[in-house]
Amino acid sequence: MNLITPITPTQWHEPHYTASLPKKRELRYFPFSEFAVSASADTIKQTRLAQHSSWIFPQLLAHIGQMRLYKTDSGHYHPLAFLDRNLGSDPQLQGMWRVMTRVKRSELIKPQNTPQNAQYSALVPLILAAVRQYQGVPYSSWSRDGLGSICETNLAEAMLVEPESVPKLDVTEILELRLLGLTTSTTGVVANPVSKYALTGLGTTALGHLPTYAKTMICQTWVAHPTLRTQYMVLDPVNWDTVPQPLITQEVVPAKWTAAHQKWY
Repeated sequence: MNLITPITPTQWHEPHYTASLPKKRELRYFPFSEFAVSASADTIKQTRLAQHSSWIFPQLLAHIGQMRLYKTDSGHYHPLAFLDRNLGSDPQLQGMWRVMTRVKRSELIKPQNTPQNAQYSALVPLILAAVRQYQGVPYSSWSRDGLGSICETNLAEAMLVEPESVPKLDVTEILELRLLGLTTSTTGVVANPVSKYALTGLGTTALGHLPTYAKTMICQTWVAHPTLRTQYMVLDPVNWDTVPQPLITQEVVPAKWTAAHQKWY
């Protein structure tokens, strides 16, 4: 495979950004160093990060995905070693890391629940996805130790649930819980499973103790819905590389639910 030559720190351009920056759609021209310490709403707005996300994400994955990997004694790839030895203290690289793991995806991709945007949605661990795409490394090859350092916080929480804490449910049981989670308690209206960001009302059920994204994966709602999911999403909180069979082979979505009516997350 022909790999793109990684950009070294000395190739980065000093960021002097304006509302129209960057003039060239290349990573080296984007002021990632502004995100090295924090990713405030002001910085996101000033750099117009969300507006540039359509070209930034593919290039970020291409760049990060070719970095060297380091194994633990157990044979798994170590998240912290990956960061320490590849990113170091370079502010541009530190900023890239923060954008990929610490900025809420909802601040970068709006809406996430469309076929075009789902590929970079919150269920995609961008750094792991980059390495998998460019080096063929399965998610399960990474150590759980330090996983939160290279994944967005809510996704890492779902991926790090103890396997024994995930109940063994059949399809009927999952669908019953999904229906409960999609139903508004006050009106009884059932939400569109593609639009519902988080299932509610499951506190005392078999899934109530699980993180939000774990429930989303198991019940196949929001971007985990079979009509939206992609190969780089984590769709099973225990088996990260598994793509579960659809709970429903053909689901009829009410016509009133169009892209224009879907809530942005």
